Amino acid sequence: MPRLLKYVWDMFREVHAGIQGNGWTHPVITWETLKAWSDETDQRLEPRDARVVVELGQRRAAILNAAQAKKNAGKD
Repeated sequence: MPRLLKYVWDMFREVHAGIQGNGWTHPVITWETLKAWSDETDQRLEPRDARVVVELGQRRAAILNAAQAKKNAGKD
């Protein structure tokens, strides 16, 4: 992984470790989640980095949800 992106990836992993799903879909990182993480850890993100972390969370959930749907479709 490029060194320039490692800090954003590390933030994503830390934030993601603290989110909780609802049991129906994979959890996503919301702006509220990111703000709570920032307030609790006293770490401030640049706006562009915050957008990347939220987008990574959305994409991760979408990929995992699609994989789960495909798996479930094969059970019918």
